[in-house]
Amino acid sequence: MNKLKAEFILIYVAFSWGIGFPLMKLALDENDTFTILWLRFSFAALIFAPFLIKSKGIIKIKTLLLGLVLGIFLFLTFAFFIIGLNHTSSSNTGFLAGLGIIFVPIFLAIIRQKLPAIDSFISALLGITGIIIISGVSIGYVNKGDLFVIIGAITSSIHIIILDLYAKEKDSILLTFIQLLVMAILAMLVAFYYNNLLPKEFSSTLLITVSITAVLSTAIAFWLQTKYQSQTTADRAVLIFSLEPIFAVIFASLILSEEITLSLVLGGGIIVLAMTYPLFHSKIKSRYN
Repeated sequence: MNKLKAEFILIYVAFSWGIGFPLMKLALDENDTFTILWLRFSFAALIFAPFLIKSKGIIKIKTLLLGLVLGIFLFLTFAFFIIGLNHTSSSNTGFLAGLGIIFVPIFLAIIRQKLPAIDSFISALLGITGIIIISGVSIGYVNKGDLFVIIGAITSSIHIIILDLYAKEKDSILLTFIQLLVMAILAMLVAFYYNNLLPKEFSSTLLITVSITAVLSTAIAFWLQTKYQSQTTADRAVLIFSLEPIFAVIFASLILSEEITLSLVLGGGIIVLAMTYPLFHSKIKSRYN
């Protein structure tokens, strides 16, 4: 039951990440990406400040190091995806960013020296098929932008696996705070380097975007991921997170009046099938065994 609860909570995480995309797009029409990111993650980290009182300023070295590593991989994921998107198509980015569905089971198989279960393999195959249909990808050759996005998918997969392996016994609030703070500082340094530390103007769009994405898509979402992802498996988690582009397109339709296509409906349906397949498969096996 705990696993099922955790997976429903992770669906909310994908949902909240999805709503962040169209909102970020509105703000990015006026400001640099890393300007928005450091503001968003700084605000999100500050939200946790009142909850840190109970820790009495005591941070275990293992929690600090884990938060630092998670924050670095979180930043690398955002950075590689952003750089890649500037050098390749949005469809290629959408497809290649979803390769975590394949990378996570492969990396776990290497770590555990054990082949993935057949359920995980079939779910991953269905999931990547859904992403291909949604993105409408057509890769004739791999360009520089594609390589950056692939690296981003790898760092995202590593982030998920680290959470799976090491976050279970840690203080989820403290761990989330540290990784968000690290992400904010690194994004701030990049924005400062490119002379984009401050927004061009503090418009209502900027304030609304930063507020909503900081609270829903960052503070709450990453805390829930940190707390509950370890209660399911890493390959299940990355499959659930593949719902993010579906939610993003739905909210883009509502907020930006973008069209919901047949490919989204079909691809999304296949991803949902990928998520539910192990459940049906286990029931069928138990019935005939």
